[in-house]
Amino acid sequence: MKPFARTLIRYSSFISLSACLSAPSLAAEQPATMIIMDGSNSMWTQVQGQHKIVIARESLDTLVKGAGTTPLGLTTYGGKCNSVKVVGAIGMDSTELLKKASKLMPKGKSPIASALKAAANEVKNNGNILLISDGEESCKADPCETAATLKKHYPNLVINVLGFNAKDEAQLQCIATNTGGRFVLAQNTASIGALFTELQPIIEEKAINEVGSEGEVQVLTPDRNQPLRNPGTVKLSLGEVGKTDNLRSSYFIYTPDNQLVTQMTQGEVFTTQLSAGTYRVNALWKGFRQSQTITVAPKETTEYRFNIDRIGTLKLSAKDAEGKTVKANYALYDSNDKAITNYVLLEQVSELLPAGKYRVKATYNQNSLEQDVEVSPQGISEQTFEFKAPNS
Repeated sequence: MKPFARTLIRYSSFISLSACLSAPSLAAEQPATMIIMDGSNSMWTQVQGQHKIVIARESLDTLVKGAGTTPLGLTTYGGKCNSVKVVGAIGMDSTELLKKASKLMPKGKSPIASALKAAANEVKNNGNILLISDGEESCKADPCETAATLKKHYPNLVINVLGFNAKDEAQLQCIATNTGGRFVLAQNTASIGALFTELQPIIEEKAINEVGSEGEVQVLTPDRNQPLRNPGTVKLSLGEVGKTDNLRSSYFIYTPDNQLVTQMTQGEVFTTQLSAGTYRVNALWKGFRQSQTITVAPKETTEYRFNIDRIGTLKLSAKDAEGKTVKANYALYDSNDKAITNYVLLEQVSELLPAGKYRVKATYNQNSLEQDVEVSPQGISEQTFEFKAPNS
């Protein structure tokens, strides 16, 4: 688990854990993330032929391996209404966390509110929660109200949610909204990796800013409640040189004294109001990183576009022992072994990427293959993984 063992800069990804991992804390120590895994009986139902619990474990594996040095813990629920268990305390070994998640056998009811309380008691005001859930509360409680109450008690707490059931979307969305978190609905297997991909730049940005020139942690304190002074508008975008299309990117805006003012992850255009003054903007896109100083004038709109001139296309596919194209999971890492993104159960992947060298891990039927590939500027790089029969 190389990314987990390396420096604070060794990640990113969905990570989110979200604004989870995104929101810098007032405390000097590194904020932790408690992951809540749904262990109720409905996790045995399937999405495109695969059990939801299996998909959740695979996504969790990608997330944990890309979480850098962020302290993680694991809470599960399912069974009776009092069946909530912190199976892994904050700071547990990542390999052990994945082992415990793999042993979770879904059954019974969904005491989501109780699980949120248990997780919040572990991370308190210096941590966040990632809830992976298939449905609504089934134990006569209101997790939406619980989330709002927890946010009042722990102002820095953020709860992000990965949901599997469109029918129960409203309640899960409310949990995230009431804490400033992000909600992603896994309507199909391809979208399940979306949350983890969106969280990745947040984790990476946070790690970079926590390490100062002397290796000391710099505490960032965003305050979104302060009134704007002589406000102006900022409009940010990022795209390929010579093209007008914008790429879905992440932006982080800082004051000159390195306070995080605001951020957006995975958007084509970021428009926001700021107090008049000078700011530093960091833009991130799939491993590409660039900074720019901008000046905001009162009642004016400041536009800035980040341009990339070295972009290529990577195409991935997989075949089984009979030579048939199959749906596989792919995890992509850059030349420094930092997680870039992941794809869940796709027959083919075609992705724009900054030119450079990458490592691709393909997984099919619990078997994995890895290959180093190079993406050329303006070119197309293709890689087909061939999964042979056992003992062949």
